[in-house]
Amino acid sequence: YEDLPHSGNYSRRLSFRQSLQASIGSPLGTLVAAGADLPFAWIPRPKLSVEALDEPFDDRFDRLWERVKRDYTAITLRDAATLNWRYRAHPDTRYSALVIPDGDEVRGYLVFSIYRHGPRLRAGIVDLLARPDDKRAIDDLLAAALRAARKEGADRMGCFVTGTDIEGAVRR
Repeated sequence: YEDLPHSGNYSRRLSFRQSLQASIGSPLGTLVAAGADLPFAWIPRPKLSVEALDEPFDDRFDRLWERVKRDYTAITLRDAATLNWRYRAHPDTRYSALVIPDGDEVRGYLVFSIYRHGPRLRAGIVDLLARPDDKRAIDDLLAAALRAARKEGADRMGCFVTGTDIEGAVRR
């Protein structure tokens, strides 16, 4: 095996609430977390319009795939049929999708899930697609996902990334 350059697992804490409730009890843990979580409350607001996608992936995602697939050295198929099979028809996991609409097109999307890790709620980004050089779209999708996961009660969000553009955005 060889290390993949510019790749790795990343995790960002969103709250201390669950950890503090488990260690010092629910009422006191909630109170202490209100202060301890203040630094995490500041997650930048997306500058672009980022919307939740509640319906199936459609032909806009086929066109996005066709526009960006050559920008990546190695990438798996991400057309609408594959996205619907992977994220909408999954029997065990509920996925949330965020999208940046751009007229009749899509500028980018991000898919994440909220899951239990022992007694805690965690979030995991499982897919993100935009032009690799579209830093604004990538940053705004990540910010919107962090805000949504925190709102749903996740204490941490993780992802595995490859590529310098997305790795740089995750580290910001």
